[in-house]
Amino acid sequence: MGRVSMLRERFFPSVLMHNGWLQLALYLWHSRQSKLLVQQNPELYEEETLTLRDGAEVSLEWHQHSTASRDSPLGAGGGGGGATAAVSAHSVAGRTNVAAATAERQLVVLLNPTLTGAAADFNMVDVAKAITESGGTAVVFHRRGHSHRSPSGKRLRTPRFHMFGSTDDLQQVIEHIEGRVPGCAVALVGYVCVAHGVTTVYWSKTN
Repeated sequence: MGRVSMLRERFFPSVLMHNGWLQLALYLWHSRQSKLLVQQNPELYEEETLTLRDGAEVSLEWHQHSTASRDSPLGAGGGGGGATAAVSAHSVAGRTNVAAATAERQLVVLLNPTLTGAAADFNMVDVAKAITESGGTAVVFHRRGHSHRSPSGKRLRTPRFHMFGSTDDLQQVIEHIEGRVPGCAVALVGYVCVAHGVTTVYWSKTN
């Protein structure tokens, strides 16, 4: 955490985005553009269906290096406003650290979306793009019954009650990634309360 300089910096929204309503409008526009980008460029992600030990299926979306996101209005220099500026700052701050990590071991960043999040969300697309361009590998983990490729999600073959996601499912996904990319270092990123919760609980159980 000490290496992430942006955590110690004050955030100032763009002069054009000082109003909360304008920020909401930008968020809705950015979200819509992101979903259109993924729909029009399905090669941005390689979908992998992983069958867990109890027969349940989860979806892993491996981000692919492509010029589609670079040429879109979602690129680091496009759009303007608070949300895009924050993602751009994250990308710049993280480049050196990602490059240093991948010099020794291949870095795989597992992105865990929030309750209704998916790989097509702009925060996933932008961050996955920054990780890939920095030499790492980005994977979006869709939990049981979740998928951005179908409005109804992925078929829930084996229901399992949980509040924030199953740490056992997360463990199996990590084991699968380590098997697919031997010798890699897996970093976990959880978004907002749901994904942050399961990621933190998993970390506390394994450390």
